[in-house]
Amino acid sequence: MASNSETGHAKNVANFEKLVSFCSGYGADYNPSNSEIAIEALTTMQTDSQNAINSVNSSLPAYNNAIAAREGAFKPLSKLITRVMNALKAANPSAALIDDTLTLVCKLQGRRA
Repeated sequence: MASNSETGHAKNVANFEKLVSFCSGYGADYNPSNSEIAIEALTTMQTDSQNAINSVNSSLPAYNNAIAAREGAFKPLSKLITRVMNALKAANPSAALIDDTLTLVCKLQGRRA
């Protein structure tokens, strides 16, 4: 069964926003001695974190498009690499050459050695 809980940075930022509004609700009664948890500092941190989330969300499509383009560029190589590797094995080269070539094949196909 799939989990229904929300997780991740966006959820943390949303919860932080709730915390800031909760602390702001106390008004003058909320007066911490630590300046890092004062309302002004918390509000600044909340704004910075929301800006960071927005920045990631705006750059994510470009990142996904770059990944798709790279996968598309390497996809036709997979069959060619397999054929070349089989032709190399048929030539009966040394075991060291096969191992070195297999390492390159695994890198190009995105598999573990």
